[in-house]
Amino acid sequence: MMSCLYSLYRLLQESIEKTEFSDLEIKDGLLLKVSIDVKGRVIIPDTVTEIKRGAFSGCEYITSVVIPKSVKKIGSGVFFGCWDLVSVNLPVGIPKIGDFSFMGCEKLKAIELPDTVREIGKEAFVGCVRLNSITIPESVRNIGLRAFDKCENLKRVYLSKNTKYTYTSFPSHTKLVKR
Repeated sequence: MMSCLYSLYRLLQESIEKTEFSDLEIKDGLLLKVSIDVKGRVIIPDTVTEIKRGAFSGCEYITSVVIPKSVKKIGSGVFFGCWDLVSVNLPVGIPKIGDFSFMGCEKLKAIELPDTVREIGKEAFVGCVRLNSITIPESVRNIGLRAFDKCENLKRVYLSKNTKYTYTSFPSHTKLVKR
């Protein structure tokens, strides 16, 4: 009985894994596009080293994305318009959060930036209305224009005193805590 249940479990597991990868267009280590029909959690295979600009753009029903350590570059606007996105793990090695990367990710509540990030692009988190706090690693030297604009619930941002930003980088109601 137990071996039968285990076999069924493995079959189901293999089916889930195949489904997760079948809607990803990958060529020579570059994730080019994700089907807009994908729903739920997406696990990117560790053969991917770069995610192309706008690869997830318009994937409204994706809720979470697991990015492997093999990924060293993420293009601009990569998650633009992923309304249901709640979580993304960003691996160590990513040097930049590109322009418009998380624009319109309305359900994103929190994100952990790895300490390899040196720059946050313009309008990177615009419209992430559920984001309530974020810690900017000391490695970040520049934060772009309106990077956190329209983040209505962003109450507190922790950042280095050496990080450069403009008065439009954060909403006016957000408290900046420098360390």
